[in-house]
Amino acid sequence: MRSLISLLFFVMCCMTGIAQTYIEPVFDRTDAPSLHINKIEVTKDTTFVHCTYKAEAGSWARISKDTYLYDHGKRKKYRILRCPDLPFSPQQRDFRFGGFVQITFLFPSIGDATKLDFIEDLNEEAF
Repeated sequence: MRSLISLLFFVMCCMTGIAQTYIEPVFDRTDAPSLHINKIEVTKDTTFVHCTYKAEAGSWARISKDTYLYDHGKRKKYRILRCPDLPFSPQQRDFRFGGFVQITFLFPSIGDATKLDFIEDLNEEAF
């Protein structure tokens, strides 16, 4: 019995460290139809938003430092931490050839949020 309780405690401790993963999250509309959200992973410290971007040959992309996730339930903004695949504005990534590009955005952990907006700075200096 004692070993069963120890095993259950161990499993519970392990479960708290596992990331929540949302594959193909539902979204209503986008102002960037060439950007598709494939998966959102939420860990204790970080939220990873994995996307596919359809880049046209000769196009460019960059991300605003003011990009954030907005949690409707908590009415809270989670500012972008970084994006290893795109530079922050005013720098940009040029796409010499067209094709699909994988992009991951990193935000602070959103915890148990259920409805989010992914909002980039509302000017013309990004994506």
